[in-house]
Amino acid sequence: LSIGSSDSMEEHVRYYRSIILEKISKDLTAITESTAVLSLEERVTNLRVHLKLLLKFCEDWHAGFNGLSGGMDKVIFNNYLEITDKCTDALTSYIDNLPSKVLLEMKDDFVNVLHSISTVWSIFNEE
Repeated sequence: LSIGSSDSMEEHVRYYRSIILEKISKDLTAITESTAVLSLEERVTNLRVHLKLLLKFCEDWHAGFNGLSGGMDKVIFNNYLEITDKCTDALTSYIDNLPSKVLLEMKDDFVNVLHSISTVWSIFNEE
């Protein structure tokens, strides 16, 4: 691995981000497919983790548009679209498989969805 310039470095960062995002996307698909076999406690824990993940993905997506983490290109942008879609599928799967009482007890955790929406909205609002 050789980095000859800052442009070269950003290209490497985007390349590795792309690989990581593709792996996460595959993992999210597998997780969504296995939701039904998890215990109630595991589903609650996973829902909380995915709510936080969604926010972190959206924040990193926003950072890329601001030139951080190697910036943004078409491949990375599409990876974020795919991951956001799969993460929301996972969230939906967990929500569909949890009792209403449990979901009401978790209402404070859902603030991450609002923050995620606001972050993504700001991406498209800035351009």
